[in-house]
Amino acid sequence: MGGDYLVNTQREDNLPTYIQGKAIYHKWKFAPANSYEVTFGDNVLECEFINRHWYWIQWDDKQNDGKGAYTFNPAYDFIIAPKEYRLGTEEDHYREPKPEESPGKGDESSEETGSSEDTDSS
Repeated sequence: MGGDYLVNTQREDNLPTYIQGKAIYHKWKFAPANSYEVTFGDNVLECEFINRHWYWIQWDDKQNDGKGAYTFNPAYDFIIAPKEYRLGTEEDHYREPKPEESPGKGDESSEETGSSEDTDSS
């Protein structure tokens, strides 16, 4: 049932911020090579928003009469958890995590409380 399909990538960076999330758009002289990329760990992964979902895409030099094009396999390249890669969807918008209390401040106050309790009990 699955197979590789050609991807018509975005010719311009036109995704709303809440969908694009942290993906970076790269525009090349050869327009079919334009793509969004996300960094995950030490890897830079190319992706595209297709039919309301994110998919990983791969460059195939043999496509497009030897000029190359991106392809994807919807059965294998579907990004199941886009938020894990800091991407959004129309149903689940990407939002920056809200800065909460500094972890250092919380740790210091709990340590102080713990040390004063130790002093009181001895």
